[in-house]
Amino acid sequence: MSKPFDAMELAARLRALTRTYALPPQTLGIGDWEFDAGARSVRSVYGSVVTLTAKEAGLLEILAGEPERVFTREDLINALFHPTDQPGVIDTYVHHLRRKISKTVIRTVHGLGYQIGDPHD
Repeated sequence: MSKPFDAMELAARLRALTRTYALPPQTLGIGDWEFDAGARSVRSVYGSVVTLTAKEAGLLEILAGEPERVFTREDLINALFHPTDQPGVIDTYVHHLRRKISKTVIRTVHGLGYQIGDPHD
């Protein structure tokens, strides 16, 4: 743009640039919930928002990133926790997520591990 310039034209160009380079929101749909990993929050279809701890958000992000995969406790410990942590720490965080969001947000695959809800929802 050359001087003098119109303020309205400058504003329009700035909006266009912002649209072009703005990152899309990093949200994942989980059943009736919308998970925003960056904000560490989950929003229901009714508008209520649940704030998650960093570990809860990390666990949910891992599970939601591959909805068809069943993660063992060992997979989750290696991805998110310290390798010396006990497998029970995963059970604790799954329990917290189920209490905060929904009992169906994480599905237990008996004998194998955990999976995000019903992958076919």
